[in-house]
Amino acid sequence: MSVGTANANIVGSCGFTGTATTAGGCLISNKTATIPANISFAVRTTSGTNQMVSTTWRAQCTLGGDTETNSGGSAGTTPFGLTLVMPFPDPDSCVVSVSAAQTKAGVATVSVVLSYSPQLNPTPTPTPTPTSGGGTHTLYRGLGGKCVDALHNGSANGTKVTIYSCNKNNPAQYFTFTNGYLKHNGKCLNDQRAGGNGSKVILYTCNNGANEKWTHKTNGEFVMRAKGGLYCLDDPASSKKDGTQLVIWKCNNATNQHWFASTVS
Repeated sequence: MSVGTANANIVGSCGFTGTATTAGGCLISNKTATIPANISFAVRTTSGTNQMVSTTWRAQCTLGGDTETNSGGSAGTTPFGLTLVMPFPDPDSCVVSVSAAQTKAGVATVSVVLSYSPQLNPTPTPTPTPTSGGGTHTLYRGLGGKCVDALHNGSANGTKVTIYSCNKNNPAQYFTFTNGYLKHNGKCLNDQRAGGNGSKVILYTCNNGANEKWTHKTNGEFVMRAKGGLYCLDDPASSKKDGTQLVIWKCNNATNQHWFASTVS
């Protein structure tokens, strides 16, 4: 993994010294990256031999008034680095924290540097197109600031259910989850083939079929009742491309199967 910080803005750093009997650790807390294109950190040994270090990170980002948080972690032998997965593409700002610690005691001094690359040509957020009806609505956010989206705000049987950049003013992303049905425009989220891995998801007339009944777990998984409850709503290959059609895949608690409700107005 790259550990360079060239052409990047450094927003925080920390360091620690481990001994033969005590593992060292440090924390970079609540540093702000403004209009970041990407955020990363690098871990280096500045004296002593290379060390095995575990890290955790948290990024709370805002975009157009919405705030979402992603978190994660990794471990590696110094030198190593990691690029964070932001909840939005090109957010307005992110508040980031990173912690690092030796996995076992060792005589060495280690430094951690948190940096970001700004967007090259940031453009103002376009004025949203007003939507009719007002009130509050629910969006289901997934990986990389993408939301569950009915293609072209469709309501016909067979309408593709895709991902698209979250936009609280886009009615194609307004879904309701009641009594096990995830609905849009009166139609139900449906596994069109009641198949296995890779079977694509559409809207269809609600008919109480097991291939359109879901459980929404606290970890964000939408688990389909059909086939013994083994399959989840899945962003295939962790895509971040707008218009990617969602599928079902064997549940594995991966981030591309996590969908969290967000109430907007």
